Amino acid sequence: MSHGILQAIAIIFRTALGSCFILALLVLGFWLTLPTRRLPGLAAFPELARFPTPQQAKGAWQAAWDELRRLHLFLFFFVGLPTFVALALTTLGALYWLAGDRLPRHLPYSYPLFLLAGLAGRYAIIWPLRNRAARLLRTHLVRLGVPICQDCGY
Repeated sequence: MSHGILQAIAIIFRTALGSCFILALLVLGFWLTLPTRRLPGLAAFPELARFPTPQQAKGAWQAAWDELRRLHLFLFFFVGLPTFVALALTTLGALYWLAGDRLPRHLPYSYPLFLLAGLAGRYAIIWPLRNRAARLLRTHLVRLGVPICQDCGY
């Protein structure tokens, strides 16, 4: 690890406020990527329109949500968080190198880079969850006898 990355980490963790801020971001990130328990709209999952009754669609979503919740926990800590940390440390190291060892003065310019790293971490979680939810809904439709392709949804 380069000296710039280590110094950037030390600057962030030097104060208790920085540590509390990072903990708050961790909790907020977990909450923002959690799959919704209520039934999503048809635009998000067109498979929901194929269910014979709204009660069956709601029951299928509840069953899918139970599995997605466990998958979310795994994806958050082992995919999304490492993606965010890797991108954030890389951008901080690059910013430190470009700033010529004057990072504390240039740290506010790195906030958009943190936002982009956060979005990358979020989509690293949301994309597999969405694909898994669609497949679970299609499997439920096949069990109900509705003709649907499990691979593509048609």
